[in-house]
Order: sequence, then structure tokens, then C-alpha cells
Amino acid sequence: MTIKTLTAVIHRESEWFVADCPEAGTVSQGHTFDEAVANLKEATELYLEETKARRNAEYLAKLEKSFREADEGRVFVTTIETLEAMTDE
Repeated sequence: MTIKTLTAVIHRESEWFVADCPEAGTVSQGHTFDEAVANLKEATELYLEETKARRNAEYLAKLEKSFREADEGRVFVTTIETLEAMTDE
């Protein structure tokens, strides 16, 4: 599991604290600052999980199509090896 650091922008609207994560486009609220942040964290984690699942499904559909086209002789499928960039995280 990778930990990501995202921005939380919090402002007050009457009795509510409204929290926004601009990177993910998620918004939540709470009666306290901490509750708003906790709710935003939960909403953002659920959104990112759903987005990842959708991307994986799209990838598998494309892969299945490629193998089907390979079986029909319309495309060729092979593998490549790449070097992964090292980062200081």
C-alpha cells in the first residue's frame, strides 16, 4: 500500500466545516474541523480505490482485446523490460 500526501482545503460554512481535496475532486463536511478532515480522508480513499478498480477493469478489457486480435493474427503481442526510475520518497 502506497501512502499519498494530498491537499485538504477546509473552510467554514455556518455550523459546518467543509473539506475539499482538489487533487481528487472530493468534498466532505463535519461539525468539527477534525471530523471534516476525517470524512474527507474516508471519501478520498474510497474514490481512489474505485478509480483504481475502474482503471484495472479497463486495462484488462484492453489486454483481452489485444490477445483476441493476436489469436486472429491481426496484431503481435510481446513483452518489454524497462528500468524503473528511482525516487527519494
